[in-house]
Amino acid sequence: MAIPILGNLEKIKILSFLDNTYKVPTSVYVAMFNPTNFKESLQLIYSEKSASGPSQTAIKFDKIKADDFTVTLKVDGTGATKVGGVLSPELLVQKNISLFKNTVTGGLVEAASSALKIFSKASHEAPYLILQWGKFVIKCRCTNYTITYTLFDSMGLPIRADIEAGFVRQAAEGKLSALSILQSPDLTKTIVFKEGDTLPLLANQEYGDPSLYLEVARANNLTNFRDIKPGTVLAFPPIDKSQQ
Repeated sequence: MAIPILGNLEKIKILSFLDNTYKVPTSVYVAMFNPTNFKESLQLIYSEKSASGPSQTAIKFDKIKADDFTVTLKVDGTGATKVGGVLSPELLVQKNISLFKNTVTGGLVEAASSALKIFSKASHEAPYLILQWGKFVIKCRCTNYTITYTLFDSMGLPIRADIEAGFVRQAAEGKLSALSILQSPDLTKTIVFKEGDTLPLLANQEYGDPSLYLEVARANNLTNFRDIKPGTVLAFPPIDKSQQ
């Protein structure tokens, strides 16, 4: 299976899954801009134990706490950066932040104030995530986020914001390389559809068989594979070609 090129033009994205099998994502958030920094922290836990001799203690290593990382994402609806499309500034910011919340919480925030309890229907918990950006391909869960609105229009509606999000790496996964994760035959990949792309071409690129575009279309609930808008995030699930 082909490995996508991960470079400076690749936007950071967060993929949301219902469980830790990481099959087809239920939501994908693609940031408007790549972050200027990516902070990772790890904590070593020690315990004090009595040592030989009076009033003596020894500091003993206990465990490594699953490492945390923080990333800050900018949302800009002003049009100053020529990113964002044709939506009005306030609607662009609103939709972007809403998609971020839904992706990292699975709807938990909205459900917390609703009797419907719609988040993560299968497990009733926050989703499993994959954060992908360049060499970073990390299986994780969101622990917190803070949204700071930094600019408003004349009506008081936010048109620029910063999202500072914290995540914790899946402890059992350890630090897997981007290459090892992307080569996994069990992991669904995502590709941002670009001008000039076609579904058969991408199917050939990913699976070596352009006829598998029908499987991709079915996985993405596409009714017209010839009318895919640039910027659309498409899921490419693992396909057993021996069963085709």
